[in-house]
Amino acid sequence: MKIFLVLAFVLAASAGSATAQSFEEVQAAYGDYATAFRGVQRLAEQGNAAAQYYLGGMYDFGEGVPENDAEAVKWYRRAAEQGDADAQYVIGLMYYKGTGVPQNYLRAHVWTNLAASRLTGAEREQAVKDRDGIAKLLSRSELGRAQRMAEEWRAKTENE
Repeated sequence: MKIFLVLAFVLAASAGSATAQSFEEVQAAYGDYATAFRGVQRLAEQGNAAAQYYLGGMYDFGEGVPENDAEAVKWYRRAAEQGDADAQYVIGLMYYKGTGVPQNYLRAHVWTNLAASRLTGAEREQAVKDRDGIAKLLSRSELGRAQRMAEEWRAKTENE
């Protein structure tokens, strides 16, 4: 069920794209991770942030592909750099845990800070809690640097 909803969302987000699959193709891919992977991968390679996030998830959880943390990070990062708050949060947690990347609390704080400023509801509450927990692991100067980096990133992307 999860992959069906993911594909339906990704394909709806890319409606009008010359390479978007039809709804029937999405339904046919239900439970067929290999077909789902090809459709999501194509959209991700075209720069669709939602597809990049979900492709990262497929690698992260081994859905249709072998689990691969480095590939998960690659696709999550592409989505995060386009402003996808869910991807920013996941990247932050990956830096916190050292999953697929070297553990780096400063970068973890930057990404969770960015996510916390864009997520809503319970997701935002959790991101704020995690960001604040990570902040406790940083020195005062590291925390200041992380906050400046997040602000610089926000300013840069808001002007694009």
